[in-house]
Amino acid sequence: MDGSSIGSGGGGGEGGAGTSGNGSTAGASGSGRSISLRDSDDSNSDDNAAHGSNGQQRTMTLMSPAGGRKKSWSELKTIVNEMRRQMSSLSSMFPMNVNFRTLSDGRTRVYFLSPPPANGWDTVLFYADVPASDTDNRAPNRLEWHPVLEPIVSPLSISNSREVQLLLERKRLSIWGITSYELHKSSGKIVFPACNTLYQCLDTGYGEGTLFATELRIFQRSAAIDPQICPQNSDLVAYVCNGDIWVIHTLSGHSERLTYAHDGRRSFSEDPLTAGVPSYVMQEEFSRYQGFWWQPASADEIYRIVYEEVDESDVSLYTFPSSQSVGGDYEEYRFPRAGSANAKSKLKLVQFRLSESLKITDACIRELQCPLTYAFPWAEYVVRVGWTPDSKYVWAQLVNRIQQRLDLVLIPLDNFCELYSSSSPSPGTAAAGSTSTTSSSTHNNSKPESSSASNEYWKSSTSVTCRPMQVIYSENSPNWVNVNDILHFLELTDNGVTFLWASEETGFRHLYLVTSSLAAAASNGGGSSRNHNHHHNHSNNTVDNSS
Repeated sequence: MDGSSIGSGGGGGEGGAGTSGNGSTAGASGSGRSISLRDSDDSNSDDNAAHGSNGQQRTMTLMSPAGGRKKSWSELKTIVNEMRRQMSSLSSMFPMNVNFRTLSDGRTRVYFLSPPPANGWDTVLFYADVPASDTDNRAPNRLEWHPVLEPIVSPLSISNSREVQLLLERKRLSIWGITSYELHKSSGKIVFPACNTLYQCLDTGYGEGTLFATELRIFQRSAAIDPQICPQNSDLVAYVCNGDIWVIHTLSGHSERLTYAHDGRRSFSEDPLTAGVPSYVMQEEFSRYQGFWWQPASADEIYRIVYEEVDESDVSLYTFPSSQSVGGDYEEYRFPRAGSANAKSKLKLVQFRLSESLKITDACIRELQCPLTYAFPWAEYVVRVGWTPDSKYVWAQLVNRIQQRLDLVLIPLDNFCELYSSSSPSPGTAAAGSTSTTSSSTHNNSKPESSSASNEYWKSSTSVTCRPMQVIYSENSPNWVNVNDILHFLELTDNGVTFLWASEETGFRHLYLVTSSLAAAASNGGGSSRNHNHHHNHSNNTVDNSS
C-alpha cells in the first residue's frame, strides 16, 4: 500500500481529500497518506449540537507519515471497521425523506426524518415551518425543528419481520424508529409503518402540539409494508402484505386483497410470485423500493393501481442460518448470481370501485395486451414506473442486461385489458380475501377464477382500437447508463409530449428539455411504436447540472 490512498475530490496531492457535510473530512493529506474523520470543534457549537455532533475531534490514520512504520493488516482492518462505523453514524444524522407542503396561511411546512439533535439511533418525524414572506424580520435565521408525533412504543418491544429487515438492509438503514412515511399534501394525512403494522395521523397545520397516531386495523398476521395513500382520496391506503397488494378504507375499516400472486401457504421455493414487491436486483442495484403506483386522478369513479408482478422461479435458491433465531433454523433466499437468470417482471393494473357503504368492490385485474417482453425483447429490467400527470398514460424505463441501453416508454391506459374480476360468477370470488373491522382475521388465498365473459373480453380486446406503446426517449452508452429519478412531464397533448430529463450521455449530468411526437391510434390494438421521434436541443435547451 505504499502508493495508495483513500479519498475523492481535489486537494491533498495524489488521491486528495474530499470534504463531506457536517464538518467531516475524509481523504489523504499530502505525503502522509492518511484518512481522517473529524467532527470539528469550531466556534459554531450550536450547529454541531443541531446536527448531533459532540464537538470532539476524531482522527484515524490509515498510513503513518512518510518514513514511519507501516501498519499491519490487522491494524488496517481495525481502522477500516472503525471508519465504517463512524461513517454509518454520520449518515444517520442527516435529514432524509424530505417533503414540502403549502399550508392555507401561505407557510411552507417541511417534513423530514432525522434523529433528535442529541445523538441517537431513533429516527423521528420532524417538521419545520418556512414563513410565507422572507421580508418578515421576526423570522429566525435557523428554522426550528418540531416533532410531529408522540412516541408510539419502545423501539425494542417488537422485532422487525423478515420483510422489514430485508428492506432496511437494502436501503442501508441501521436505525430504529420511523424509517419511512407517506404524506398526503392536500389533507395533511400521514401514514407510516411501525411495529409490523400501519399507523395514521392528521396534521391540519393549525395546532402546535404533537399528534397522536392511531393504528390501522389491518387484521393480517404478516407485516404491512410500503403504505401508499390514494392521491384522489386520502381515506384509501394501499400496502403490501405477504407478497400481495391490499387496500384499506381508513374510515370504514374495510380492507380488501387486490392481487393474488403470492399463495403464502406453500413453501418458499414453491411460491415464487409476488405483487407490488420489487426484486432483489431492483432494490439493491437500482434503488427502487416501490412496486405499485396509484393513478393520480380519475374521472369515472374507478380507482386504479399499476403494479409490478415479479416471478423469481428461475432465480437460484440459497439457504442461510436464520438471523432471527438462536437455534439451528434456516431461511431460504433467492439470489441471482452473476451470469445467472434474473427475476422476470410484468406490469399489471388493478382497479376497483368504492360503494356507498365505503367498501371496496368490483376489483379487476388487467394485463397489457402486448407484454413488454414481446414488444421489447432486449429489455431485462423495468427500473422506473409511474403515471403521467393527466393519468392517461403509464410510463416505464426499460434497461437491457448490460445496462448500456435505456428506453422511456409511454403506455396508454387502454393497453391494459381485463384478466379476471372479483365480480365473476364463480363461487366465493367476490368475498375472497376481504376483511373488515367486524370480521375475524382470515386470510383467504384463493385466487378468483375468470368467468367466460372475462375470458371472451380478454380474447376480443386485442381488436379494440387503441394507441400503441411508444418509445419517447432512448439513450445508449458504451459503458453503462446511470438510472436516476429525474423525470418531470411539462406538457402532454394528443400529438406530443414535453418533459425534463436528466442524462449523462456527455459524461456529465445535464438536464434536457425533450419533445417527442406521439403516434396516432392503431387499429390492431397490439404492438408498439418503436420510432424514436424525440428531439432535444443540446445547446439551447440544456440546463447545466454537471456533477
